[in-house]
Order: sequence, then C-alpha cells, then structure tokens
Amino acid sequence: MNKKIKNSLLILALAVLTPVCMFAAIYTYDAVVTIGTPTITILHTAPEHVPPINKEMVVVGTVTFSESGNLNSLDFTYTLQGSSAVTESVTNIVPISATSYRFVKAIEIEQTSGNISYLFSASGQLSGMSVSTATALYVTTVTAVASQNVDPANPVPVVLESGNQTAGNTSIVFVNGSFTGVQNIIITQLDPNNPPSFTGTGVAGKASETDYFVALYLISPEGLEINPKATLTLYYGNANVSRLFMKYRDPDTGKWITITDNVVIDTNMKTISARIGRLGYYAVSTQGVTPDNDYRPVKRVVIMGQDTFKFENMTDGDKLKIFNVNGKKIREITSRGGYATGFEWDGRKDDGGWAESGTYIYQLNIQGKGKLINGTIAFVK
Repeated sequence: MNKKIKNSLLILALAVLTPVCMFAAIYTYDAVVTIGTPTITILHTAPEHVPPINKEMVVVGTVTFSESGNLNSLDFTYTLQGSSAVTESVTNIVPISATSYRFVKAIEIEQTSGNISYLFSASGQLSGMSVSTATALYVTTVTAVASQNVDPANPVPVVLESGNQTAGNTSIVFVNGSFTGVQNIIITQLDPNNPPSFTGTGVAGKASETDYFVALYLISPEGLEINPKATLTLYYGNANVSRLFMKYRDPDTGKWITITDNVVIDTNMKTISARIGRLGYYAVSTQGVTPDNDYRPVKRVVIMGQDTFKFENMTDGDKLKIFNVNGKKIREITSRGGYATGFEWDGRKDDGGWAESGTYIYQLNIQGKGKLINGTIAFVK
C-alpha cells in the first residue's frame, strides 16, 4: 500500500473515532454530578429509664438535612401510661450548622410505673422540595431502680438515668478489687420529701435532718464495704441552691455524716460526686457540717422555773454533760425527751434536786463531730 493510501485511511479512522470518544467523556462526567432526592434525618437515643420522682422527661436530638434547607416543623407525639396520644410542637430548636439543628423537648410526668412511648416527625424545604420524615416508636420505662451484677475483677459502672438528657445521671463506678465475689449492685431513688422511717440497730436519725434533703438514694447491698473506694455520683435535679453536700447515713449510729472525700459539684450536669467506702443511704443536702455555735444554747442565763437551757440540733445518742466549777458532773443527758429539736436542761441534777445558783460548764459530745464542744452558762435559783 502506497503512502498516499495510508494517510487517507488514517484520516478516515480519526474522523470516525473522535465523536465516539467525545461522547464517552461527556457521558462519564454527567454520571458523576447526578443529584439524589433531598432527605431529612432525625437522630435521637431514647433514655432507657425515667425515675418517677423527678416528674419529668427531657430528651435531646438533632435534625440533619442532606443539604442546606429550612426546617418547617418538628413535632413530638407521646403516650403516657393509660392516656391517649398527645402531639406537641418542639420549640426549643437551635441551628448548629447550615444543615443541622439541635432540639430539646421536656414533658411532665405523674405516673409512677409503666412505659412512655413517643416519636418525632419533621418537615422541611430543600431545593424547592417539601420533605418530611418520622422516627420509629421509642419506649422508655418509668422506674426508680437500676441494678447490675458487678464482678470486682472487671467492674462495670451501675447507672440510674435521671431522665434528663441535658443533665447527668446517678452512678457508681468501682475499681478492681473493691469487694469480694460478684455483687448485685442496686441503685434506688427515694422521695426526699417522704423518706423511709429509719429503724433497727442504732439510734434513729434526726427527723429534722431530712428536711434539708433535695435527693435521696439507697445504694445496696447496704453496709457493703468498698476498698479501694468507689466514686458515687448523685443527680439532684432542679434544686436551686448555692451550697450542696453529700451525706451518708451511718447504720450503727443513725447519724447523717457529711462526705468530704474528693467532692465535686457539677452545676451544669446537676450532680454531686464523691469517693465512698460503704454502700447504704446517701442524700444530697443543703445543710453540711453543723457549726459548733449551732449546738450552743442561745440563752446563757436561765432563772429556775422560768426557762430552760436549749441545746439545738442534738439527737438521741449525743451527750450533754453539766459540771460545776469544781469539775464535778451533776447532770448527763443522752436523749431529747420532750424537746423536739435538741436537748434541754432545766437546772435539775441527776438526783432530781435543783442545782445551786452559779456558773456551770457544759460539754457536748456530738456523734461524728470528732471533738467536744464546751462553754459556760449561769443558773439562777
């Protein structure tokens, strides 16, 4: 074949193949930029438990668009035990990006057991299209109890959810070897406004002590020794106070003891944490360690038959001793008797006779105080 014919065939081949290659290149490019249908996604993890004592459920989540768009509505449909379904608009919605929103929804609950079922539904505008979606049905159990078998060789946290997903939970976290044998650890939330009647071994706790409680829990098995210590975190809810304390009820004395080991208060999470060495009753209280002066009598001079020396905040098991100026004990009191908020001395000696007029020394031995409180008073016969 001569050179002229070869060149002609080459030109013809290029003329045929070039459009085919151009079509293939254009086709591939168009396939890459094809756009799908816009979508809305609701992300939310339901609480497993809601304690009835907190009387609320607060849930959080996010609504995410596949592209930038407008959220038109977000509804919350829920059914309480024995009630009909209720639908409410979610109004606490905050944009967190061009395509995402964060929401918070709270409802009040009065039921003490059973379940709460609910779902979310949302609609929006994306790329000129109306788009909507709904979640599956969530189910949450109303209970004040959480339990977990804990192996001391490989301990796991025990958690009682607060039911408020904007705050923290009640939990206890152990370290390896804190106790022997597998233990069924139970957290029970109690009503601080209706505390148990503490009876049994030891002296009953002060009735007035529980008046300061904003949260109350039983961590059982009661009395189980924990060494090394565990970290206990208590959810205290919506208590709006400037100072809070964690207290433990000593079952041997009935006294509520203020915990001071590694105490951390997180006002954002509404929790107080501390290290503890024994399981039992724990409370969040607005009253901490009672100052010495709160035990001393307000009146330091009393006339026989007209008044008594009143030592406030003392409870059964504490001790009040009265000495004369020579150091001789003339009276000892170890229970409240007829005085509801502390101990009182009317001027009588242990033998029933009246003390002589003069100056006397009182000595207070308060359980859990770790020291004696002394002072002087004057009795006029």
